[in-house]
Amino acid sequence: MKSSIILTLAGLGAAFRGAKIPWYAPSSASGRCGGPMGYLDHVCGTKAYCDAFDRAYDHTDGFFTTKAACYAAHKRQWEPVAQVKPAALLPWIAQGSHMAQCGAGPWPITDARCGTQRYCEAHDTVSIVRTDMPVGTRKERLAEAAKTRPFVSAAQCFAAHEPNPSPSRRLEPWVDVTERQHQLCGLYHYRESECGTARYCAAFDHEPELIDGRFANSVRCLRAHKKPPSGANLASRKLAWQWPGTSVHSCAENHFYDIFVCGTRIYCDAFDLDRTHANGRFKSSAQCYEAFEEEPLAVYSLSATKLSRMATKGGGEYQ
Repeated sequence: MKSSIILTLAGLGAAFRGAKIPWYAPSSASGRCGGPMGYLDHVCGTKAYCDAFDRAYDHTDGFFTTKAACYAAHKRQWEPVAQVKPAALLPWIAQGSHMAQCGAGPWPITDARCGTQRYCEAHDTVSIVRTDMPVGTRKERLAEAAKTRPFVSAAQCFAAHEPNPSPSRRLEPWVDVTERQHQLCGLYHYRESECGTARYCAAFDHEPELIDGRFANSVRCLRAHKKPPSGANLASRKLAWQWPGTSVHSCAENHFYDIFVCGTRIYCDAFDLDRTHANGRFKSSAQCYEAFEEEPLAVYSLSATKLSRMATKGGGEYQ
């Protein structure tokens, strides 16, 4: 979970003293839990969600401080969640009231604020944590959290809405980018303006949660674009190897596994050595290393020694 989201939601546990939050069974999208999305109540089911506060707090939405506090705020397991289906399809909203806040950032993503297209697409990405996110006073946030959250996927969301009355049928231009942009592509997310069309579309098949949710797969993405011009860069590329920053000691000291701060070696090793605090993007260190280009051999021996020394500053350990 993004720290900005956690800070927005932190402290809400104290507010849950009256209304009880519904108990959720695992949803059809529960396989995403523990990955980049983290753990969400209505997606993962209440048991997995609450248990995560004691064993994987950095992967939660920050609503509670402990597993016990989470369980205490929910209805009992045998009290089923009322499934209320709307009498008619929800209206399609073309333009939301706060479209400028619907990209990256800590702001909520709702149908009314962002429009139906962005709202539904967000459910297939890490931005699902921002969909229908409770805001306002403590009382208002409590009232929102006690409601059932309606969708766990983009397909489910779109199916509940009226069709887009004026879908665009124009092919999108092919985008190519500089070598410098390729070096940054995918480290945090995949944006077409930063990665180019080839890598952007390919990411829908292997890391869909880190994109924008606009397409179901790479084939649909490519079909929505014009053909690449002669000389366009079509090569499949891995993530660029990153050297640690000057604050690398904070990786061990504060468990802050940021790729630019830590560099690739500490970042990838954390998926086996400290999975509780790693960001959930990969299932193992081996899978992480496979996603990156090989470490440049010319500086390997020097970097390994220096990296180990820097990572142990401040009392932390890195082996």
